[in-house]
Amino acid sequence: AQSAALVRPAGGYGALALGKTDPNAPAARAARVRQLQGLVRAREEDRRKRSGERVKPFSRKKDYYERLGLARDCSAAEVRRAFRRLSLRCHPDKQLGKSEEEKAEAAVLFRELCEAHECLADEPTRREYDQMLAAKEMIIRR
Repeated sequence: AQSAALVRPAGGYGALALGKTDPNAPAARAARVRQLQGLVRAREEDRRKRSGERVKPFSRKKDYYERLGLARDCSAAEVRRAFRRLSLRCHPDKQLGKSEEEKAEAAVLFRELCEAHECLADEPTRREYDQMLAAKEMIIRR
């Protein structure tokens, strides 16, 4: 049996012993990640402003989330997966042995998918698109 003086406390002698919060606690780690994501987002927007690059144009009449079969709160990874899955079905090179009408229809659908992916994959463009959708919904509710 060890004496009580030799037993190390469960949290260790680090930050907790000094009265500070543990920087590796899940809540503190999540807050740090959110802070870093905000810094990256701000740096990207500053870079776009300096270079004169604008948000990519998008259609205000089309629902890109519906085109890709996604919910509005989906992640960037879900957007990529949905685009890949759908584009493999209607890519013009995958339309071998089909009629010209079916090929033309698939080409139009593929262009629409590319347009939706281009808007939703770019974070600043997606943010502006979401704001536009929210404003549109507010007008409809009135």
